[in-house]
Amino acid sequence: MIKALLFDFDGLIIDTESPDYQTWVEIFDEYGATMTKETWSSHIGGIGRFNPFDYLEEQIGREVDRKTLHMQRATRFREICEQQPILPGVLEMIQAAKARDLKLAVASNSFGKWVNNHLKRLNLFNEFDQIICLDQITIGKPEPKMYLTTIRLLGVKRQEAIAFEDSPAGAMGAKRAGVYTIAIPNDMTRHMDFSHCDRVVSSMVDLDIDDL
Repeated sequence: MIKALLFDFDGLIIDTESPDYQTWVEIFDEYGATMTKETWSSHIGGIGRFNPFDYLEEQIGREVDRKTLHMQRATRFREICEQQPILPGVLEMIQAAKARDLKLAVASNSFGKWVNNHLKRLNLFNEFDQIICLDQITIGKPEPKMYLTTIRLLGVKRQEAIAFEDSPAGAMGAKRAGVYTIAIPNDMTRHMDFSHCDRVVSSMVDLDIDDL
């Protein structure tokens, strides 16, 4: 019997992936450089694999003022993300799960302040029994520790949970933890390989909680 649903955050509850890419494209354009969707999306959901500043400097052949560009991009990124709504089907899934007394958790590779502030903005913060973020466990996806920690804190077994992920790396973390994993790719990850997932759907709207 399923007792818990586990949600990734970025790209799954709200679309922060597209704004993240958009703001980097804007910076690369300023320098006459190119950031393709394929290059950017290859790092989504993972930790420390790709440094956009290194990539920019490789293209233009010189160093940039990283501190200034970081602040510029961060401000622009926050402005866009603060306007992002809950993605389709997410609220309905949460409400359906609550009605069936299922436990709910967020398991995110982002830092707690980022996740919590957005969940509060969207009036979702109090809907989750646990919110586990990178700064709490230090080892993020695709390693399994985040999901192992989440199910332990929820007090459920791995076979009693379902994880929702939008990236291959995030899904790998759930699968390595032994959790049934449903991939819901977004515009930035739709072209990527999700063959390791138990199921792939185009939107959470396509899922029925009774079927789950």
